[in-house]
Amino acid sequence: MKKQMKRIKRVLGILLCIGFVFGCASNKEGEDVKRMQEEETAANEEDPDPEKVQEKIQGEFSPERQLQQNKDFFWEEADRQKVGWQEGETCLKSLLDDNVFQGGKKKLTGLRIDDIDGNGQVDMLAMVLDAEETPFYGSGGLWFYMNEDEPYCFEEEDCSFYGWFDLFWSDIDSDENVEVVLSAQGTGCGAVGDSYKAVFKYKNHTIEKMELPSDLEEDYDCGLRVDLIQEPEANRYSAYCPYFDERIFFGGENVEGWDVPCEARVTGGNARGFYDLCPAEYEGKKVLQASEYLYGEGGTAHGVATAKFLISWEEDGTPKVIKWWIEENGDSWANSYITTICYDNGYYYYASELDHFYLYRVREDGSEPQRLAKVHPGGLCVQDGKIYFINLSDGQSVCRMNTDGTGMEKLCEMGQKLQVGGEYVYFCSTYEKEFDQSGLVTSEPAEHKDNFLYLMKKDGTDRKLIATDIFQYLLSDGSMQGAKYSGSLFCKKWLGDGIAISKMSLEGENEEELCRYDGWGQILIYGGNLYYGEDIYGERERIIRYNLQDGEETIFCVPPYTDYCIYNGYIYSIDARQNIDARQKDDKYEVKIYRMGLSGENCELIYQNSFSIEPNAYISALCATKGGVFFRKHFLKEERSGWFKLEEDREKKEWHVKRWE
Repeated sequence: MKKQMKRIKRVLGILLCIGFVFGCASNKEGEDVKRMQEEETAANEEDPDPEKVQEKIQGEFSPERQLQQNKDFFWEEADRQKVGWQEGETCLKSLLDDNVFQGGKKKLTGLRIDDIDGNGQVDMLAMVLDAEETPFYGSGGLWFYMNEDEPYCFEEEDCSFYGWFDLFWSDIDSDENVEVVLSAQGTGCGAVGDSYKAVFKYKNHTIEKMELPSDLEEDYDCGLRVDLIQEPEANRYSAYCPYFDERIFFGGENVEGWDVPCEARVTGGNARGFYDLCPAEYEGKKVLQASEYLYGEGGTAHGVATAKFLISWEEDGTPKVIKWWIEENGDSWANSYITTICYDNGYYYYASELDHFYLYRVREDGSEPQRLAKVHPGGLCVQDGKIYFINLSDGQSVCRMNTDGTGMEKLCEMGQKLQVGGEYVYFCSTYEKEFDQSGLVTSEPAEHKDNFLYLMKKDGTDRKLIATDIFQYLLSDGSMQGAKYSGSLFCKKWLGDGIAISKMSLEGENEEELCRYDGWGQILIYGGNLYYGEDIYGERERIIRYNLQDGEETIFCVPPYTDYCIYNGYIYSIDARQNIDARQKDDKYEVKIYRMGLSGENCELIYQNSFSIEPNAYISALCATKGGVFFRKHFLKEERSGWFKLEEDREKKEWHVKRWE
């Protein structure tokens, strides 16, 4: 009864809108329209236009024509998915024999052909929709063809079957059975729109729909309630989730021009339930990751942050949410190397060049610089109230401390190229046999080699060797500082005849090679693409963009560079080189910084300078983090060193370099 009432309300809402539109016309206008229609009909009866008659015939519904369109669509999708002709013939015959298309009364809107359960046999998922009339939700179905089992059809009145859907399959509850996860997008707008979410377990040759955790009222909008609280401080919020009885503070943009409240107040929350469902890994097991859109005081159009959830199931099928966190909206960035400046929860953390490269933090507006410890950090990652870094003051040990500088502890004796994911700390070091549980190394390597990739838990336990011959590695898409429970680990390896780039799970399993290149260029991951900076005869002048979905490559030329990064959809590169003037004793450094689109288009020189430096000094690379693009200069001793930030004056269309430290 509840679902029927929801559907009735949806239909009444649509009819109300239609009635409102037509009600806006006057009676006279209605009579004029009727008269014109009668005249047009009479004219057509006296002297029919052959072209108009043909258009009318083609516009009428034809089951035979729809059936042929279904077959055409099937082969288009089969070709796109690289399905063989024989396999395609078998799958199409199954759909026709089982009358899935009902002689053309059903339209094929979606198709997936793959070995879903991993047993070596092709499976199929087909989505169909009522074809004769423009349907409401529920007018269709999703058909499962698994092995030789009887096909299973999922039908649900709250689900749209328009073909706007996402599908993936994985053992997300670690019971050695595959689950198929569906997200079917509807016609709703606002926030992330509406979508129907469903999880299907394939076990013992049967399909069973699993429950998703939810404390929302709408069945198709399953998710968890989150209250968005505006704090009495500019651009500051917190999120409270009753499910966990936990409150998380974070930064976000207030509505421009509105006053900040005098005290904390609930001003928004979650909208439309879960979206962006994807497989993740947590404590050595597969789980389901889901997101929720959080809006602020400006209504659903005012996106403030994203709530993330990890979902699992008990043995009896009871769903549970095991973890949640907040990802702030706003800037996106990626670096091709480990940086010494990063942002977290209102502070920048960095190695201060004005105070012996000690570990510092400063507020987002540049105020209240604070030395946290007399240590030299070789790399910085901040997450969940902890700072992880390579301690160059202690033989490159891997350490962590609280973000206020207290509680420093050593996690292991030596490491480099530090990164932190959702559960693990990753780093490179020399070979230690006791951590090689998988037997990756068969002969004792040279003692000085330090290109072995390890992971360990954040407290330093359960260390494990996961890859060898690593020259560079990156966690998947976006900022390297965010918690990563889903995605992949990308590695750049030297194989003797070139550079191989591969990906593996976040636990170092299921490694597969993606591509190979010549040279020693750096890679970075951004927006579903891998960027590889070619090194051609010592001059870096080309970048290859590799699409991680379809493997398509795009090669574009760029100005000579020493390092590059990406910030908010633009590539930034720095060309810093030493020019020796024979008439002067001092060396001169020429520095140029460029900005361009993600395909190298619209390249512009945004900064240029020349200055003297000390012998053996250098210009450090660019790095991006929340809030902008930073770089460092090394001057003569009397001028000191410091951090600089690139800033754009959009009104004047000018770029400035601001001394940040």
